[in-house]
Amino acid sequence: MVEIVRRRASTLLTMAGLVMAFSFFSKIFGLVREQVLAAYFGATSAMDAYNIAFYLPNLIRMLLAETTLSSAFIPVFSSYLARKDRENASVVANTVTNLVIVFFTGITVLLYIFAPNIVSILPGLGESPYLFNLTVSMTRIMLPTLLFMSLTGLAGGLLNSYESFGVPALSPVVF
Repeated sequence: MVEIVRRRASTLLTMAGLVMAFSFFSKIFGLVREQVLAAYFGATSAMDAYNIAFYLPNLIRMLLAETTLSSAFIPVFSSYLARKDRENASVVANTVTNLVIVFFTGITVLLYIFAPNIVSILPGLGESPYLFNLTVSMTRIMLPTLLFMSLTGLAGGLLNSYESFGVPALSPVVF
């Protein structure tokens, strides 16, 4: 019994170290990305448009996907796994994946259509038609990331439920 606890603790420490290392790598990669963007664009209106366009899908994903997935889906999925009911766990995972695809595709289409209206709400962008149009265009280009980031979060939650922590810890490197 004591040996099982020691092995489990050792595995937990190894996984925690792996997640910490991957998170550190992700932060370093993000710093490099920001430095490259700053060196290339500087403090320009193009960089402002990029930051706004990147922020909008990310904000919506944080508000809609992360909260829902972590508070509703993952506990239900994990409870099926704990009961060794892989069939129902699979049904729940497939259903939620399909719902995420349909929901976020719909949200992406709506945001694409109404991007000019949404961007017009933001302060300072109405003063420059160039900046406004650039921000709308970049926002439309970035919107599909909403679906992909949501699916990545869902896949990360599924992997965490199976006690696979390495790949989900690396996912911020991509985004």
